[in-house]
Amino acid sequence: MKIISRFFFFVGLITTLILMYFVGKNNLLPPKYQIAFIVIYVIFYTILAILLAKSKVSNKSNPTERSIYKKQNNKKTIILVIVMILAIISTTFNGFASYYIYKSMDTLSSINNTEKKDKINFSFVVLKDSDINDIEDLYDYDVLSAIGQDNKNIDSFMKNFSKKEDIDINLEDSKTYMDAALSLVNRESDVILLNESYRPLINEQIKNFDSITRILYSSDIKSQNNNESKNVEKNEPFNIYISGIDTYGPIASVSRSDVNLILTVNPNTNKILITVIPRDSCIYINGIKGNTDKLTHAGVLGVDTSINTIEDLLDIDINYYVRVNFSSFMDIVDVMGGIDVYNDQSFTNSEGGFFFDVGNVHMNGEQALSFARERYSLNEGDLDRGRNQEKVLKAIIEKAMSPEILFNYDDLMDVVNQSVDTNMPEDKIVELVNKQIDDNKKWDIETIGMEGYGQMGIPSYTMPGYDLYMFVLDEDSIDNTSKSIKKVLNEK
Repeated sequence: MKIISRFFFFVGLITTLILMYFVGKNNLLPPKYQIAFIVIYVIFYTILAILLAKSKVSNKSNPTERSIYKKQNNKKTIILVIVMILAIISTTFNGFASYYIYKSMDTLSSINNTEKKDKINFSFVVLKDSDINDIEDLYDYDVLSAIGQDNKNIDSFMKNFSKKEDIDINLEDSKTYMDAALSLVNRESDVILLNESYRPLINEQIKNFDSITRILYSSDIKSQNNNESKNVEKNEPFNIYISGIDTYGPIASVSRSDVNLILTVNPNTNKILITVIPRDSCIYINGIKGNTDKLTHAGVLGVDTSINTIEDLLDIDINYYVRVNFSSFMDIVDVMGGIDVYNDQSFTNSEGGFFFDVGNVHMNGEQALSFARERYSLNEGDLDRGRNQEKVLKAIIEKAMSPEILFNYDDLMDVVNQSVDTNMPEDKIVELVNKQIDDNKKWDIETIGMEGYGQMGIPSYTMPGYDLYMFVLDEDSIDNTSKSIKKVLNEK
């Protein structure tokens, strides 16, 4: 029994040292908790060591002595069993704790992985009934593409394509991707090279584009965006841009930003301000002088462009971004066990067909996405959609901070690993977690929406020649939103 007890004692001691290593290496837990953690374990294993040392079982041949020592040995055996049980409990706890720490840090490292950063997918597209069935057939055709609109990305793709396939392609300039698409469907061109980020924009104007065309060849290139974060000192307030891109599948896809939220976080006051900017807001895109467009279209040019554009609009600095797409949003809500949102107007979603009654509504991932995206069935369209997005995000944050999330922690980490992209450094995330453990205070979450009105016939930079519906932001609303964000940042 003593050999077994010693074995589990040393196993427990080794796993404790491993756990301490993980905690120290990753700077987990506030300093006072780290010290308490070490002290408790030192005392715990010192007591176990003393008990082991005093639990030597004696063997006596004298009958009288044997009777006395038998009782003592029974007590010592019980002590050895207790030592063994305590060591097993400690080993089990250490194993689980080390695993969760490893899993957490691996996930944080993964969502900051540069391989996840913006990728742009290019495709050679032909009509479904085209005789072109292989990329080698492109020798005989002129390929139309938007060189005037997207020269850098097209040039990058063509260089990679030439290296991979060793095929020379003759590109003709269509000026814009919309012009190229129209030329293809009107059979004025046989094949086009399409930046797939622009496909949703094309689908808005050419409703049957996907059904009458097919992809001949497809490949990715890395975006020119650097996606670097802006340094924030410990406990200093900061802004996070949350971008919900309108794609399913890989999170690295460059696409329209269907959801645009600013989280203003002040660790000193434990306050979070959620600001919703309508996706169709009419804005001047950063770096494109004198050209208006929808905010959602800025996402086609990369997350950096969206961030810089919002910074210009609200006169603020955005320190970090978090990006999710439709697939990841649904997965996150589902693995959390759903979310609960108060709905103040009944409506049926125009696409999914979900009915949302007035009152508290429990939603799974698909329902939450439909709730957050709907505008046509709402009384105030874009404004109500923004308010619903605020409700959904607030519900996700509150659920993520609740103790019950631990029951699905492993699955949640797996989903986050595959489905979230951020440039927030690992140490900043750990810092926030440590502060929450240290303070154990509830966060005050407030929301604010931007006001304005819808207007038809506004020129679009990404869709030149088309006048679109956009949401014109009220100047007072822009100013008040900027002041509200700055107020939260400056509170002590």
